[in-house]
Amino acid sequence: MHPPHFILKFMANRLDKKILSNGNNIRKVQQGVLNNILHDLANTKVAKKYSLENITSIEEFNRLIPVTTDLDYRELIDSIMNNNESNFFQSKPLEFLARTSGSTSDSKYIPYTKNLIKNFKRFSTNIIFKFCKLTNSYDLLDSNILVSPGNISVTKNDQGLIIGQGTGIMTLLAPKFTQKIIRPSLEILESSTGDNKLDLMIKESFSLDIRSFSGMPTFAIAILEAVLIEAKSRGIIASNIL
Repeated sequence: MHPPHFILKFMANRLDKKILSNGNNIRKVQQGVLNNILHDLANTKVAKKYSLENITSIEEFNRLIPVTTDLDYRELIDSIMNNNESNFFQSKPLEFLARTSGSTSDSKYIPYTKNLIKNFKRFSTNIIFKFCKLTNSYDLLDSNILVSPGNISVTKNDQGLIIGQGTGIMTLLAPKFTQKIIRPSLEILESSTGDNKLDLMIKESFSLDIRSFSGMPTFAIAILEAVLIEAKSRGIIASNIL
């Protein structure tokens, strides 16, 4: 069942008002973000490592917390991978550990806590609301959405940690409703790799009603080129695809 258009419009308008309000109350918003971070990390090993219990304000955070890199957390990450106990980054043992692709630097691991996952989902939903508001179109979820294909392969280590790329983890955690309208489908992502994945993705989505396309520019160009090739193979003029 698709969400009613008036619901999307209501949520889009509410989000727009919130964005404007946040822009006029930056200090309050930043303090709220800090408070949430401190609350989420309370009594964890990260909190103890950086003495977060001594921080109550933005000024104290800036003064007491040094600028860090992934190397500063390597010991904690290694501990999680070898002994995934409670209270590392959250009160319960970690479920997901994302591995970066290493395209800009060495591959690293990022703890995907429950709150981080929740924020990612909220961010994705807000993008849809904002898109609807900007285009004054609330039928986006009536059709299909095309996205750059991610790598959804994951592994589970001896500590029960599910490890994979961030996009893959979030794809597997997507609500069932969005899984039905997002292309490529999970079946395509699970059964293909490389050029074969792109070919199957285009064949699956070519004849569908696609009203939104999202992806990194580099991947987007390759996808659009593949669409043109598929159109040519079907004897369809490119300008008639839209």
